[in-house]
Amino acid sequence: MALRSYETLFFDLDHTLWDFHTNSTTVLKEIFTETGLHLKGLEFEEFYTVYNRVNDQKWALYREGKIDKYRLRKERFADTLAHFQIQEVHLGNYFEQQYVERSPQQTALMPGALEALNYLYEKYQLAIITNGFTSVQLVKLKSSGLDKYFKEIVTSEMAGANKPEAKIFVTALKKTQSKREETIMIGDHLEADIAGARNVGIDQIWYNPEGQKSDVKPTYEIDNLTALISLL
Repeated sequence: MALRSYETLFFDLDHTLWDFHTNSTTVLKEIFTETGLHLKGLEFEEFYTVYNRVNDQKWALYREGKIDKYRLRKERFADTLAHFQIQEVHLGNYFEQQYVERSPQQTALMPGALEALNYLYEKYQLAIITNGFTSVQLVKLKSSGLDKYFKEIVTSEMAGANKPEAKIFVTALKKTQSKREETIMIGDHLEADIAGARNVGIDQIWYNPEGQKSDVKPTYEIDNLTALISLL
């Protein structure tokens, strides 16, 4: 049981509620096969590993404000294909177009997400804080049925700032009319979610299903979303 009484719960979306890995893998496999990359001698697992590394690098640059979303989208598949000496611009563009269109329509959720939300949304005010692009995240929420649980959605585009910047958390507090001491942030990313919330005086729950080790000490740590039921 939490030691403090909370009124508002802030949730991250990707990797916390929406199963990014499963949904992304499903769509990328489809496009990989459609474009015939396997006929060029590529293995999907190798392609996916390289793409994940490139995508993570681009998102880190985006969070730091060093690139915008247009450059992120333009470069992530182009750079992945270039790693395999494939310099076909139209192919990178096709991957990006199809991925952005199909991926948000996938509906896989993290284990225990619905069970936890069904319990929590009757007791707390719930809101999403996400660095994802607004148009994409809204489709994810609607397609997966998560939208009905959340009073407010705050994206980095709406706030003009990315997690872990203070501005996006302050924006969410204002939109939900919440007090910092009565709010807690739930997310999987130590820097964006946990450190970001802590730096503005908001308690945190680190969702850590893989059992990662870290020197960062969140307010609470869980390995399954259903643990929120007993914690909160």
